[in-house]
Amino acid sequence: MRDEKVRLDGIITFIQVAAEGEKLRPEGGLSDSFPDGFDALMFVNVPTEDGLGLGGNVAVGFNGDSSGLVKGSEITILGTVTGETLAGMTFSGAALEFPMIAAQFVEEL
Repeated sequence: MRDEKVRLDGIITFIQVAAEGEKLRPEGGLSDSFPDGFDALMFVNVPTEDGLGLGGNVAVGFNGDSSGLVKGSEITILGTVTGETLAGMTFSGAALEFPMIAAQFVEEL
């Protein structure tokens, strides 16, 4: 699935936008894959019937105008599946892994 182009519709469940002139850089191994970082990082919930096996939450890195995008926004993403995952932990210590998408285009529905 690496390098596969995708179009997904979903709902933003978390978004972080870099301060002007700065970039967000994913932690861990992803920092090597995306050394230039992103203007915005978000988790997006996509329907399980997307046909790509990406149903649930995906991590999306985006360089572009993210003004107007907030938690709960319904969006369309055009991007590339990186074949990598963004990992983290819940407050209770459970491990989380989200497939990573490098978005070329994000638009609010």
